[in-house]
Amino acid sequence: ARTFQYYKNGKRKVWAPKNYERDFKGFITLREALVHSRNLATINLVYDIGVETIRKRLALLDVKNIPHDLSIALGNLAISPQKMAQIYTVFSNYGHIIEPRLVSKIVSKEGAVLYETKPKEIVDFTRPEQAYLMTSILEDVIKRGTGRNAAVKGIELAGKTGTTNDGVDAWFCGYSPSVTTITWYGRDDNRPIGRHATGGSVAAPTFAYFYRKLLELDPNMPRTFRVPEGVFVGEVDGHKEFYTRISPLPKPGSGDFLDEGFIPQPAHPVTEEPGEDSGNRTRPDLDSTQSSSEAGGVEMIPLDGDSAATGTIEGESGEEITDPLHPPQKPPEEVGGDSGTLF
Repeated sequence: ARTFQYYKNGKRKVWAPKNYERDFKGFITLREALVHSRNLATINLVYDIGVETIRKRLALLDVKNIPHDLSIALGNLAISPQKMAQIYTVFSNYGHIIEPRLVSKIVSKEGAVLYETKPKEIVDFTRPEQAYLMTSILEDVIKRGTGRNAAVKGIELAGKTGTTNDGVDAWFCGYSPSVTTITWYGRDDNRPIGRHATGGSVAAPTFAYFYRKLLELDPNMPRTFRVPEGVFVGEVDGHKEFYTRISPLPKPGSGDFLDEGFIPQPAHPVTEEPGEDSGNRTRPDLDSTQSSSEAGGVEMIPLDGDSAATGTIEGESGEEITDPLHPPQKPPEEVGGDSGTLF
């Protein structure tokens, strides 16, 4: 696993993030990383993308006090449930973000509209097909991952668990094809709610209860996610996987991805489904694929303003490798548990 070394007050420090299960699976896909809340894979993903890239995107959503370090990979952010609901609309609305509101409109008894709000909307925050890939992954979180307690019979749901250190907070954030729901458990004084209080064991059952009741109240609510144009189904090492032109399939038997110029030629293209839900498309159940993400390596990273630290990466053989694409990062504060990554 990757270890982060830095100097603080002239002393060498080591940050060695771990998975909740204290194990290491090697190369895995992003799908498997999120389905099973693998902290190390998420940290490596943020390292590859760059902390500043993620900070700039979150700033567009008016998120405050964003960390400048890799702790952002584990959800080390002070975000309210309302703000989290807004962020999750990017997936449920196929790339569009809508600001939550308490009142949509006020109508008189005669039917006249007295007051109506117009929520802020960010159009095309991401492409519809890319947003759907995340929906597909978050569906697997509920089907076979840390969010199994959030499953409700008769409706497709997508979501993610979140747990902070020592059981202080437990989250389940998710959505159906028409409703986004955020479930949070915690105390005002930040005392632990329970030693083993995880998002999957505490918040997910409440999420499921809400949707069971919602189905009773509105049995005609949409139950199936629409698959947008540009989403394909391919096969890697005998497993089916969704992909797009921007996010191609992994190369069979490796942790690498197909070339950037790859033109999708799906063996099993997504097709229209006949019937009432003509806007939906048929989808196979996807098996997991092992590929890439929990990569190892040792990185030397400095604290801001500490000239004693270096900004190099040490490979497995011990050599130091300069990495111009990833400037040295400030080490994160101690975070952990079932990866609190929620977006």
